Amino acid sequence: MDGVLSLGARGERVLALAESILDEKVYNISIPEPKPIRTNLDDIDNEVMGDDKVVVQYFENERDQVGQKFIIDVSNKDEDGNKLAFENCFVWGIKRLVAIKAGVKYDTIRLFYGKTDDVLPGDETLSNIGIKRGSVLHAYKGPYKFKGTKSDDVNFPFRRLKKDLPFSYDDDGSEEVKDDNAREEGLVFVGLYAMIDPPRPGVPEAVAKCQSAGIKVIMVTGDHPVTAKAIAEQVGIIQPNAITLDDAAKSDKYGGNKSIVSEDDYNAIVVPGWELAKVLEVESEDRQTVETFWNTTLSTENIVFARTSPQQKLLIVSAV
Repeated sequence: MDGVLSLGARGERVLALAESILDEKVYNISIPEPKPIRTNLDDIDNEVMGDDKVVVQYFENERDQVGQKFIIDVSNKDEDGNKLAFENCFVWGIKRLVAIKAGVKYDTIRLFYGKTDDVLPGDETLSNIGIKRGSVLHAYKGPYKFKGTKSDDVNFPFRRLKKDLPFSYDDDGSEEVKDDNAREEGLVFVGLYAMIDPPRPGVPEAVAKCQSAGIKVIMVTGDHPVTAKAIAEQVGIIQPNAITLDDAAKSDKYGGNKSIVSEDDYNAIVVPGWELAKVLEVESEDRQTVETFWNTTLSTENIVFARTSPQQKLLIVSAV
């Protein structure tokens, strides 16, 4: 769900819709990009050194310290169907076989080789990368990367005939793929509709002038917190590199518990209307809690109130 909200906040409504419909475990865009292990370019596995093979150590996530060892037969063909020499084969061939062996989607695989943090591009040949027979590569599972704008190019299910799919998509040689009438399970394309409601021209400049004059600008809006935060960042109400209370709470230090986050660990806050309502419900019974809430919130450097009702907006203005 976090991925859907993040995409929606950036205006990527189509991908947000896709993620909300497709299997989250298969098309997960919320997991972090993997941090690769740097290896020596001379690492060679002697078991497969003389064959047209490489070894790939595959890791499911950062907690996976052991991984799985895949021996990959490197074999590509040119446009005429002739087998390519090992050196002229492409990285995508290795990546595709790793995805099949690992049981994951092709576009979740991040392939690394040598002393670099760069993901290997699929269209590079092995000779350009410096990969030799028996070389040891590392593969990690990362967030799914949606791509393509045409039905023949997109990499998520569109109810197309499986026999018509590009060979690099999901073709693992199964009988289902060979069935002329087998279709993908997924979306049925009807059409596209997009809209955007950006900040008005001049707003960032106006906010900056107020801040330079010592005026603290606070955002109070009825928009969803994710959208409000994105707009606040665009106009400068939330400063670049600011850390929100929610961001700080997600760290390993706090394990998602916002109530125990130290004020020293964040400098921005986005308060949804429903959280504000919960605080104000106990005002008659616990005035000190409400007073502490207002003092803590309003002393934060970057402040946004989101999904607020007209009544809440009045209360916020009165508190300020």
